[in-house]
Amino acid sequence: MSKTIQIVAPDVCTGCGACFNQCAVDAITMCEDSEGFLGPVIDDTKCIQCGKCERVCPVLHPPTFGAETPDCYAVMAKDEVRWVTSSGGMFVLAADWILEHNGFVCGAEYTEDFRGVRHAVIDHWTKLPRLMRSKYVQSDTNIIYHQIKTILDTTDKPVLFCGCPCQVAALRNCIGEHDRLYLLDLVCHGVPSPKAWQSYIGDIWGVKMEEGVVRNVNFRPKDKGWGHSISISISKPDDSEDVFTEDRSGAWYTAFLKAFSTRVCCSSCTYAKIPRVGDITIGDFWGIEKHKKELDDGKGTSCVLINSEKGRHLFKNVRPRMTLCEQQKLSIAVSGNGQLSVPTWKNTNHKCFFMHLDKYGFNNALRYAKKEIMDIGLVSWWYVVNYGSMITSYALYKYLSDQGFSVGMLRSPDREKYYADEETNALPFARKHYRITNFRRQESLYELNHYFDTFILGSDQLWNHFCEYSHYYMLSFAERTKKKIAYSTSFGHSHTFFAKEVKEEATIYMRELDYVSVREADGIALAREFGVNAVVTCDPVFLLNRADYLKLAEDAERKTKGDFILAYIMEPTNEKKAALTHLSEKLKLRIVTIVDRQMDYYGKIEQMKDFGILADAKIEEWLWHFSNAKFVLTDSFHGTCFAIINEKPFVSVGNIKRGNARFESLLENLGLIDRFVYDAAKIIERADLISGIDYDSVNKILNSERKRGQSWLMNALNTPKEAVLSTSDIIRRENVKLRKRVYELEAKFDKLAARFNEIQVKV
Repeated sequence: MSKTIQIVAPDVCTGCGACFNQCAVDAITMCEDSEGFLGPVIDDTKCIQCGKCERVCPVLHPPTFGAETPDCYAVMAKDEVRWVTSSGGMFVLAADWILEHNGFVCGAEYTEDFRGVRHAVIDHWTKLPRLMRSKYVQSDTNIIYHQIKTILDTTDKPVLFCGCPCQVAALRNCIGEHDRLYLLDLVCHGVPSPKAWQSYIGDIWGVKMEEGVVRNVNFRPKDKGWGHSISISISKPDDSEDVFTEDRSGAWYTAFLKAFSTRVCCSSCTYAKIPRVGDITIGDFWGIEKHKKELDDGKGTSCVLINSEKGRHLFKNVRPRMTLCEQQKLSIAVSGNGQLSVPTWKNTNHKCFFMHLDKYGFNNALRYAKKEIMDIGLVSWWYVVNYGSMITSYALYKYLSDQGFSVGMLRSPDREKYYADEETNALPFARKHYRITNFRRQESLYELNHYFDTFILGSDQLWNHFCEYSHYYMLSFAERTKKKIAYSTSFGHSHTFFAKEVKEEATIYMRELDYVSVREADGIALAREFGVNAVVTCDPVFLLNRADYLKLAEDAERKTKGDFILAYIMEPTNEKKAALTHLSEKLKLRIVTIVDRQMDYYGKIEQMKDFGILADAKIEEWLWHFSNAKFVLTDSFHGTCFAIINEKPFVSVGNIKRGNARFESLLENLGLIDRFVYDAAKIIERADLISGIDYDSVNKILNSERKRGQSWLMNALNTPKEAVLSTSDIIRRENVKLRKRVYELEAKFDKLAARFNEIQVKV
């Protein structure tokens, strides 16, 4: 729908409401998003594709306006005016002049219960106090642009509008240039969330208000000078009054100034620059005392930029009402107001704040964001270029996030090399989709306990001792007071390869896991060797639906045209190449081959060069080719999973090097074991392998397994943590550590003895 504002991405929409005001058929509704910000939602049944909403959008069409080098002034109103305003009083002076000329003034006011902010139009000076003072909450413009247009069309009176630059731009786009419309844009640091404000008020209510009612909110009162503070007056049922106050270091200003609570688009604001969009720009003249002390008397000084001739006309008429008006260099204003040159900064903990807001309230959400605290720390092989490892990590991360948990991907302490080489790792994909912790070496991993309540071991072969085993993959760093979960973790084989001293220590960490599920049936017996009771759950890739992967696949850059067989090969062999040739001839389909990127990648490409290699395929391309293939041949477990997810006819070839137990467990459970061969040569002998698959029966089992896995995981996450280390467990852990140290010392002694013998021989 290219003619509508649906082409505007949610993360750049300002919520200005221009589209809502412009729609003549009521097809647009302004609805709250998950962070409490308003944004347009289109009713396709009403939309007539007229394009009006798109044409007035200030994101798509920023109006060209304003002087390149506007005149700049430091302004003060009378003391009694400044006392009841947040800055130097410029807005009040301009509003007074408009009202004296029988005009209308539009600005932001609180709702009756002070839990929201909206734009309103007034026509009398007695109503002006409602619009005065800063309000650090995004305002709801509702139909205000339409109301202003009606006033201008039906009267000969002037109108003054004051708002954020995006709102001023929206009004300018809706109405166009008008000689009786005066526009004041604010130097805006970003707009905080109305939902966050309501949660903040609710937290105060619980602590301070009891059953009282908010009677007044005053941002930046002047009783302690010109600066940042907040005062909230509460009237109690017994007719007494309480006042809650906070300074700049308090919760609300911290969330605002650190950009935790501001709208995400504010970090890429089109209007945080000069030239400006209003006739006049107003703000605080921060830092003016550094240039001239007498221009800051502690009662507030306005920074005023004159951007147009109409603005100059208004300023000239208001100037006699000022007690101070002194022209300044524009560079002085810019140095104290960063948003005259660049947007407000983007805080990477913004999502962390909003993820916790509904669940824990404002103060706790702020605590989580400030300390980067999250619900779950996830350990997996997300950082390697193996497609299966990447996608199973993504699936578990996304599923947990979709359930409302805030998740952080943990960096392995022994994988620093993966984070340094951009060309051969999974970081581009990971940075796009995950929140990733800082790199920590083994000795510093304990710090992670300060940031996470729960740790989860992901799936894949994290317990395969051949995979550079580390007790990190048994959550050795996690304190026992933290909840520790293993979901569908795999040993990779039907037996373990742990050395005695390693297994003793591993047993301690395994027994400290609160909940353990394994991916293969063989894993239950192997877990028992460590004294752990486990259950089988499905691989994380099955926790999501096919539609979730299709969304990722849409971003594929390369999409093979026509029908094809997809060969996803981990270990190329002559037998597999012969099987591919056979399938291609039988099915009359071309071949597209993707090889695993781990271990001798270019050697694998050379081996499969005659089989339609798609080199350096990104994960999105990998997914796209699975979803669009007519047939799949693979020796990969996750290749098998995605053939099933996409309901493709397939053949899986055993891979004894990487472990066959997972293939057998999955395919036997789904009734598809006949699609599995231990030797690729068998594919040529078996005509039945190219037949279709009854996915109705497969999906019934798969859906049941998906629900069981989801239920098990949510139960593990939602059950309160109760267990703590017993005294015997503590003693056992310490004994294991001592034995490990003895082994290390013995090894060092053996090396020294050998060296001593070498020296003696030489002597």
